[in-house]
Amino acid sequence: MKINKLNIISIVSLLIAFGILIVHYGSKKTIPSKPTPRIEQNILVKPQNLSVKPEDTQNFRVDTAKNSAIQITVKMNTPLHAAPKPQPLTPSRAFSKYTNYIEYCVRRNWRKVEKDVNNDFIMNFNLGKDGKIISYGVLRSSGNLDFDNKAIKAVLDSVPFEPFLPNMEKDIIGYQIHFRGNDMNLASYATPPQLPNLVNYKFIGKNPIKIEDAKDVRTMSSFPANFSRINVALLVQRNWNPPLKEDSSVHIRYELNEKGNVINAQVVSSNGSKEAVEAALNAIWSIKGVKVPVRHVTGLNYWFYVEPYRW
Repeated sequence: MKINKLNIISIVSLLIAFGILIVHYGSKKTIPSKPTPRIEQNILVKPQNLSVKPEDTQNFRVDTAKNSAIQITVKMNTPLHAAPKPQPLTPSRAFSKYTNYIEYCVRRNWRKVEKDVNNDFIMNFNLGKDGKIISYGVLRSSGNLDFDNKAIKAVLDSVPFEPFLPNMEKDIIGYQIHFRGNDMNLASYATPPQLPNLVNYKFIGKNPIKIEDAKDVRTMSSFPANFSRINVALLVQRNWNPPLKEDSSVHIRYELNEKGNVINAQVVSSNGSKEAVEAALNAIWSIKGVKVPVRHVTGLNYWFYVEPYRW
């Protein structure tokens, strides 16, 4: 059988081309993918609500993905969140804090006293750096000797107070204290007044109240326009005698008739004891004979607070 020379040439060319392709692709080796580099790093973390000391190091190996070569070493080797350092009080804030403490201590003694709430009495006293009263004097008598003596005793039985705060920058502080029924208010003098020295008084012992234990005793109210708010506030403050050993908050809504007398009082909310609620209600029901702009006033509100002082 004769083979055409052209066919032979074609077959040989195809074989050569096929061989070249085999050589070309067969010479290439499969190159494996590069492994993901192994990375280790220290991350300082501050987890919450854990007590970890710097020397208590714990290592955690965390895989970021399944079969991954990346691993992270986490070392808890720093102190956790610490309570912020208390900021030093400025002289003015320290003075306000101490004055609130003095008022709270005297108020605790004053509320225990049975007295006529219709009397007013004002006295001055000077306080030394050690927290002891060094002198006092009566500025205005109530005209009722028994009321006056009880007010003076409420002050003297409150000492010795805590010493002055270090940054108050004072050696003597002069105070004026005004007693109105169950209420009392404390004010300070820029320059202590000249008063007779305190002699022959036997103190009842160490005052148990610390400066940080003093509470904020206050009221808030809402009044319509042209309302006799001053008279209402005086009556309420004069007759409010809350328990001071506990925190309390009482909100009362009340109504007045055309004669300025309370005709309805309702406790809206309270987080205090029964005694705290009764004290607030008694203060509201003492409102009588105040000037009202209309025949019937509704929706009046009063809030009574005894709570830690927020400096």
